[in-house]
Amino acid sequence: MLNQLCVLYTLIAGVLFNNVLFFLVFKEFAFVEVVWMVYQFVAAFYNQNHIFVSRKIYL
Repeated sequence: MLNQLCVLYTLIAGVLFNNVLFFLVFKEFAFVEVVWMVYQFVAAFYNQNHIFVSRKIYL
C-alpha cells in the first residue's frame, strides 16, 4: 500500500514538474496552440482507453 502511494505521488509530482517545464519552454507560444496541443493529447488518450475498453467487451 505504501509503495503504491509513493508511486502515485511520484507520478503526480512528475506530471506537475513537466507542466511547469512545458510552460517555461513554450511561454512564447500562443495560448490557442497550447490548448490545441493539450486537447490533441487528451483526445488520443481517450481514444486509446475507449479502444481498450471496447476490445475488453467484445473479446
